[in-house]
Amino acid sequence: MPSLKLESNIPGAVIIDGHVQGLGLIRSLGEKGIPSVVVESKNGLAQYSKYVKGHFISPEYLTDEFADYLIELCKKENLKGWVLYPTNDHIVHTISRNRERLKEYYRFTVPGLEIISRIYSKKETILAALKTDVACPETFFPEVDSDTSGKVKYPAIIKGIEGFSFYKSVGKKTLIVHDDDELSYNLQLIKKDITLDKVMVQEVIPFGPENKVVSFTAFCIEGEIKSFWAGKKLREHPIEFGTATFCQSVYTPELVEPTQRLLTEINYTGVCEVEYIMDLRDKTYKLIEINPRTWLWVSLARRCGIDYAAMIYNYTNGKNYEYPKEYEIGVKWSHLWTDFAFSLLGIIRKKYKLGSILKSYSGKVECGVFSLRDIKPFIMETILLPSIARKRNVI
Repeated sequence: MPSLKLESNIPGAVIIDGHVQGLGLIRSLGEKGIPSVVVESKNGLAQYSKYVKGHFISPEYLTDEFADYLIELCKKENLKGWVLYPTNDHIVHTISRNRERLKEYYRFTVPGLEIISRIYSKKETILAALKTDVACPETFFPEVDSDTSGKVKYPAIIKGIEGFSFYKSVGKKTLIVHDDDELSYNLQLIKKDITLDKVMVQEVIPFGPENKVVSFTAFCIEGEIKSFWAGKKLREHPIEFGTATFCQSVYTPELVEPTQRLLTEINYTGVCEVEYIMDLRDKTYKLIEINPRTWLWVSLARRCGIDYAAMIYNYTNGKNYEYPKEYEIGVKWSHLWTDFAFSLLGIIRKKYKLGSILKSYSGKVECGVFSLRDIKPFIMETILLPSIARKRNVI
C-alpha cells in the first residue's frame, strides 16, 4: 500500500466502494476541498476522479476482516477522525457489527445493530410500518403458515427478509410467481439453499410507465428528519424491479409525515432512502424498503440543492449546518452508457419508444459519471465498456 501525501490537514473522507454513487460523493466533497480516498474490494470508476487522494483494495465487505483492514489502514495512513461513507448494504452491516471498535478510529453515522437489524430485516421493517400506520403491500411469511391457498394476492414476489443473504444463497434478488402452484414449487426449490424463516412473499403493486418507484430520501438525527429529497425512477435495468438508469426529482409532500413516523419509530440517524410505490387501486403510496445509506443517483439530490455528502461530513465533525428545506424539481439524472444500452433493449422488446427516450433528455440532466470538470472517470468507463457489458450480459 503506497503511503498518502496529503496537502491538507483537515479530516477527510473514506469512500467505501468506488461505483457511481461513490463518485458522486467524492465530487461533492472534493469541490469543497475535503480530501477523499477510495477503499473497495474490486476496481471501480471513482478511483479515476481528480479529487481522489488514494485508492486501496480491501477484503470483501461482509467479513469482519474488512473491519480489521479499515483499522490497519487508519493506523498506516494516519486517517484517524476521517469520515466513513458506506455505499452498499454489506459495508453498512459490517460497520454496524464492528461499530464500537471502528469508532475509535473513524467518524460515521452508521447506527448499531439494534437499529440496523430493524431495517435489514424486511419483516421488522414491515412490523415497524404497521405500528406507525405506514401502508405496505400485503405480505405473507411462509415459515409462519405453510398453507398458501387463498392467502396470497397474485402476481406476487418472493424476496429475502434480509436481501443480501437471500441473493447470496439463491442467486437472485427476487422471484415472481403467479399462482399457488408456482409459489409452492419455488419455495420448495428455495428450501434447498435457505430456510423459509428468511423468506417473505408480497403482492406486486401494479406499475407501469406512469407509476414508478419513488425514492424518498432523508437526513435524520435520532429519527427527526432534517432535510429530505425525492426522486422517481423513470428507467431501470432490468426493466422491472431494477437499478435506476434514468430518474427525475419530484416533490411528494404526502410521503413526509408517514416517513417521519417510521424513522422516529426506528430512531434512525444518518442518510437513508425509503422506497415507495403508488398503489393505483386505492391511491396510496406503499412502502417497499429502507436503505440506510446513500444510493446510486445521490448526485441528483446534490444537483437539486440537497447535499447529503456535506450533511454527513458536517454532522460527524460537529459543525453547524443549515439544513435546506426546499429543492429543485424536474431535474433528471442519467447513467449514460447504461441507460443507452438498456433503453435500446427496451426499444427492441417494445417496452419503450425511441421518441420518448430522446425527449426525456431535454431540460436539465445530471450525469452520474460524465462531467467536463472531472472527465477521466467517464473516459475510463468508455474504455472498459465492453467488459462491463459482458458482465451484465448485454453482449
